[in-house]
Amino acid sequence: KPVIGAWRWLDNTHVDFRPRDYWPPHTTVTVSLALAGVRAAPGVSGRAARTRRFRIGRSLIVVASTRTHRLRLYKDGALFRNWPISTGRPGHDTPNGTYLTIDKANPVEMRPAGLSPGDPDYYDLWVPWAVRFTWNGVYLHDAYWSVAQQGHVNVSHGCVNMPPAAAKTYYQLEVPGDPVTIVGSPLAGDPANGWTDWFYTW
Repeated sequence: KPVIGAWRWLDNTHVDFRPRDYWPPHTTVTVSLALAGVRAAPGVSGRAARTRRFRIGRSLIVVASTRTHRLRLYKDGALFRNWPISTGRPGHDTPNGTYLTIDKANPVEMRPAGLSPGDPDYYDLWVPWAVRFTWNGVYLHDAYWSVAQQGHVNVSHGCVNMPPAAAKTYYQLEVPGDPVTIVGSPLAGDPANGWTDWFYTW
């Protein structure tokens, strides 16, 4: 399928390609690198041409609102689930932006950065069904301890708290690179904190 896209230099050695819109589901992508003999620098030339192919999977998109306390999950373009959530409480706000999921684990040990045992805000928990979308550790995860607040008030340290069954369902469907959009927060996201191609306007 034809896809409109553009290149952007991330730094002096990395260039990034992003489509204008999300990749169409089930698209086969071919990358052709005609580098044989291409001069990159004095005394440095490409040795060979390379072709790589990969396939885009199904579409799975999260849109989570810190104001309505709801997470909408879209699968292949249709609303699949609408779950109650709790996001970061004031001072620990979940940052706005469209991220791509980075990794996941079940469980993940979570502790607050910069705090020690004995601090009233300190915790050390093994958290189930956890999917990370920022480098500094903002996750969508099972929060069995905040089910009563989910859908009503923000009580987390910055993560997206989900009901246990919802977190498990999302975890089992998610693959790295699936989009997660956070809206409604007073805190702007940091383009350096995660896979944030979609922070940039077309």
